[in-house]
Amino acid sequence: MSGGGNKMMCAVCGYPLEAFTQQEPPFEESYGHLRPWEADDHIPVPVPRGTLPNASRCDFCDRDGPTPWLILADSFVDTVFGYESDGHWGACETCGPLVKRRRWTEIYARLMETESTRPIEQRPRFPGRRAMTMEWWGRLEVHMHGVVPFREELNT
Repeated sequence: MSGGGNKMMCAVCGYPLEAFTQQEPPFEESYGHLRPWEADDHIPVPVPRGTLPNASRCDFCDRDGPTPWLILADSFVDTVFGYESDGHWGACETCGPLVKRRRWTEIYARLMETESTRPIEQRPRFPGRRAMTMEWWGRLEVHMHGVVPFREELNT
């Protein structure tokens, strides 16, 4: 769900934004929060990823902090879940190596740890959540073509 060059973040809260394109002319693009419950107190203010100081969040365990691992992936649309991935994903120091080894169960456990620290109303719990998340990561895996330290990608 994260993206590469055109990834946008919210200047107000620092969370990732999702691009939406109108289905009719003039086909304008707008942005909304990926997790609306985290930002119900403001309208998104899109800025390019990397322009906010320390505005990073792991795309796997959802923890705030640096994402020194870059998961190289093609963009794809998932019609089953209605999600769109606009390219590369970012991973924290712990999740990067886990993604490289396809340790999805361990990553999911980290995601659940992260969510357990949030207020109950901000925890997206619903039947089938684990299966859906694992399936989404499985779809990413099909489009993935590398896991590299972020520095390497910047130098290539």
